[in-house]
Amino acid sequence: MTTTNNTTAKNDARNAARRAKRAAAKLAKLAPVAPKFIETTEKHWNGVSVTNKRPGVLAVMLATIQTGTKEKPVTKSDVLAALQAEFPERDVAKMKATIAMWMPAGIRAERKIILESREVELSKTESALGYWIDAKATAAYRVKIGYTPKA
Repeated sequence: MTTTNNTTAKNDARNAARRAKRAAAKLAKLAPVAPKFIETTEKHWNGVSVTNKRPGVLAVMLATIQTGTKEKPVTKSDVLAALQAEFPERDVAKMKATIAMWMPAGIRAERKIILESREVELSKTESALGYWIDAKATAAYRVKIGYTPKA
């Protein structure tokens, strides 16, 4: 009887590992995508025509974080610089508040993406946390909670 239970447990573990590996492979195929303008003419709910919509703050944040690696992680100041370049008309203090809200807990809660972090030395006297997306952990987490991203 123990052989059957051991075999079943081994099969379950193998299947879970295979599912996590497949999910990680799918996530790895998502290359960093530079946000682009969307050529469109739409009517907003208030009747105003909206043309040439640009990506939102979160899309720019995620595109910036996708460029980070364990060896060269992205800091919050890097994300702020990318947001300032994309949205020069917006208030810097509000963008800092948005970054503080979304990184890393908000991205995990809303987008189900796991951000890893480590201390990055900015200068001899300064350091900050640097972030990158952990594809394997994200895939395993999404399998564990049964999350399927919207197309």
